[in-house]
Amino acid sequence: MKSKIFFLTIFFFLFFFTPASHSTIVNLYDQDGFKYDVDTQIGAVLYGTGWEAYDTNYFLYVNGQTYNPSGSYTLADGGRSVILPTISMSIWNLNVYREIFVPSSGGNFARFLNVFTNPNQYAVTLNNITLGGNLGSDNQTIVTGSSDGDNLAEPTDNWFTTDDNNNGAGDASLGNVLQGNGASETVDSITQSYTGTTYYFSGGGPAHFPAEGAIRADNFFYSFNNVTIGPNATVSIMIFGIQDSNNTNALSEAIFLSTLPQVALTGLTETEKSQIINFNVPPVPEPSTFLLLGLALLGFFLFFRPALK
Repeated sequence: MKSKIFFLTIFFFLFFFTPASHSTIVNLYDQDGFKYDVDTQIGAVLYGTGWEAYDTNYFLYVNGQTYNPSGSYTLADGGRSVILPTISMSIWNLNVYREIFVPSSGGNFARFLNVFTNPNQYAVTLNNITLGGNLGSDNQTIVTGSSDGDNLAEPTDNWFTTDDNNNGAGDASLGNVLQGNGASETVDSITQSYTGTTYYFSGGGPAHFPAEGAIRADNFFYSFNNVTIGPNATVSIMIFGIQDSNNTNALSEAIFLSTLPQVALTGLTETEKSQIINFNVPPVPEPSTFLLLGLALLGFFLFFRPALK
């Protein structure tokens, strides 16, 4: 009897008082329930929605070194943002962190803000900053749209969209918004590859299929080369990942985000906006002199109005 009580006591304490393990996965959901499962230990999205919209995507590399955070993440913007730890990289002792934001309304996307601070008293130039990873569409990948209309993912494109053969019926339809017009830094290269047997288009498919001989591959990496950061300065590269229900919606979302609507900049301070180098983020307009003068006269009139009667 005593032994039974002993084991029951041990079970009670183990079951009720063992601290819960701290998960490294943070699930963020957009307005239509598309999931971005952020692995805070590798700084990337694992599988996304359904079976596998992604096969781990949105890695960050700086001069070939992987951003691989350790330590605790924090949540911000009412739990809509995951701020990953700052790490000091071996390249120039560069301080790097990432912030991933998914809105609860206003769009089906995740925003990836990649922040680089140069702690040195001199400017440094990074050979390349590369983002990307693997999609879940495997060797059935189709580039369904691009900003220049040729359905190819090219460095000159501000955005492109992809899918498998099922137009959202299998994995989610996807999109990537990489840059904007008039930015000081733009994408220099996009590589597309597939691990294993690579299939090519033979032609004769639907109108949105790429041309004959185009590669059907799901590893996409986009690089910004020769990025210079001034002494004690900070710059950021901001990109957007899209999951949606079909190709048309993913394309519309990409076009929408490329204009930088207010929801795309939610939670960013004016300083953070000014540090983004791959979009031309308009500053908040300053009040004109005439507007300030008019407000001053209105205030003067309202203040002295009783005395003028």
